[in-house]
Amino acid sequence: MNIAPTLLAAALALVLSACDDKKNDRSADSTAGTGTSAAGSTTAGSGATAPPTDTSNTAANTAADAGTATTGASTTADATHDATAAAHGTLSESDRKALREVAEIDRHEIAAAKHALNKKNMKEAVRSYAETLLADHTRDLEATERLLGGSTDGKTSSSRRALGMTSTGSTGAAGTADAATDNDSDLHRMREKFDEDVRRLDALADDAYAKAWVDHMIRSHEDALTKLDRDIPKATDPAVKAQLEQTRAMIARHLEMARSLKASHDA
Repeated sequence: MNIAPTLLAAALALVLSACDDKKNDRSADSTAGTGTSAAGSTTAGSGATAPPTDTSNTAANTAADAGTATTGASTTADATHDATAAAHGTLSESDRKALREVAEIDRHEIAAAKHALNKKNMKEAVRSYAETLLADHTRDLEATERLLGGSTDGKTSSSRRALGMTSTGSTGAAGTADAATDNDSDLHRMREKFDEDVRRLDALADDAYAKAWVDHMIRSHEDALTKLDRDIPKATDPAVKAQLEQTRAMIARHLEMARSLKASHDA
């Protein structure tokens, strides 16, 4: 029996078996690695493309935006309310009374200025002064009536009607009546005094009229300053106080002009 071929065949079989085992091990390792890599890749990819959503910042920003919008709307509403309140605010009775007296002074000075301008043979200096009074007191009356909410008196005195004057010192329709003005005894006394002065002036002419008219302007402006010096410290509304102070400055300027006219006339 020949033993050598048999041994050779057995050795070859063992070598082939060992090669198959190694091949299977490598295949298993490759499969496991591929699975692990795929799983890792899937997990990493999922993490990169879909991170957890943090809604806290979005909510905070939305709330902040809503708060800003609400604040802006509230501020606009408050400003509108303040403007409306200022436009329709009610003045104290003492402030209204002071304004009504200023309006009455303005009306008288307007009427007196027109009275002088209607006279013939007036000196140019007196005529120029009357024109200044007319322009300044007309503006002042308009400002005063705006604060009061309209015309402060619909009545026109007899002496002013004779001059074709309304209660605002100009020809045309009278303003709306103010019941508080009608019932104010101080204003009635002011009107009576003004009307009496106008009647006295009506009887004069030329230089005699000019001299008496300038004297009247001095007295009326001095009286007006006395009233304003009494009323200004009592004013409670800032706009009213400012108007009274502005009127006082104007009247003080007119008074100095009248005194200068008198000095030049007497010289």
